[in-house]
Amino acid sequence: MAALAACAPTGNPGSGESLPIESPSPTPGPTAIPTPSLLLIAVEDRSVATELAAWAADRGWGVLSADPAGAGAIVSEPRVDLRAIVSFGEHFGGRADQIAQEVAPLVLVDAAGIEPGPHLSTVGEPGARHDQAGFLAGVMVGLAGQTGWVGLVEGTGGPLEPVYRAGFEAGLRYGCPKCRLVSSPASEATVDGFRGQGVEVVFVVPGPGAGEAAARLVEGGLWLVWVGELPFPGPKLAGNVVFAAEELILRALEALQAGETGAAWPYSIENGGIRIGVVDPQAISPGRQRLLQEAFQAVAAGRLELGIDPVTGEEE
Repeated sequence: MAALAACAPTGNPGSGESLPIESPSPTPGPTAIPTPSLLLIAVEDRSVATELAAWAADRGWGVLSADPAGAGAIVSEPRVDLRAIVSFGEHFGGRADQIAQEVAPLVLVDAAGIEPGPHLSTVGEPGARHDQAGFLAGVMVGLAGQTGWVGLVEGTGGPLEPVYRAGFEAGLRYGCPKCRLVSSPASEATVDGFRGQGVEVVFVVPGPGAGEAAARLVEGGLWLVWVGELPFPGPKLAGNVVFAAEELILRALEALQAGETGAAWPYSIENGGIRIGVVDPQAISPGRQRLLQEAFQAVAAGRLELGIDPVTGEEE
């Protein structure tokens, strides 16, 4: 009995007094290791996003996407293991170079006015060869025309209009030396106005007013030559010139990951950043397309110099 009494609990259950209960010490769980990730900011082109996701997957990285408003939270989150950042435009409040050095190597696309830094590369702008894009458009227009008269829509409000126009005129001389040019301001461009002078194909200079003018002309049945992605579906696209950002972005990322100093990767024919896009054989026959390819290859190989200042459009 004495032994049993010695083993009995001392608390009285009926008194409301708590009995001492010893809990085992918690065992710490494994610490989650952040996944290495590529951050994409304002990447709206699905094909570009797909290319970059494949590049990241080859390295065992994940991909994070953010709009400009949400990018800051991801960049400043210490639990995110960012290995590289690609941003269309500068969305860091002027701190792009700081972000590149303190967070992850950064590739800025089409961010005018930003210079490369030790861990920061730029793609597209600054330094893009819009004169070369205009040149290819001019060659296309010249090869597509059947009447000897071709059209140009200007006054679209773009800051690079002199550059595009100078390149276009050089391309037109190359593709059709005898062609005659009919120009019209975007606000006055009409199908009847062009057709009345025998024009069948028109180049619209890139700018804020280009889309509206182009839609009117395509609806009326004129062939269109365009720089960039067409802002609307149109069966009358004779051809277009595209800026291939994805290839330059990948090359910029590869260089930064290899420890190279940040650099500028401007759009140009020579580096593959400017390409011939869609060409409709009903507008430009396969035989004439060979002439277009010859012009492209001549510029790419350095055999053909346009002689145009890519900033001002003036002849050099």
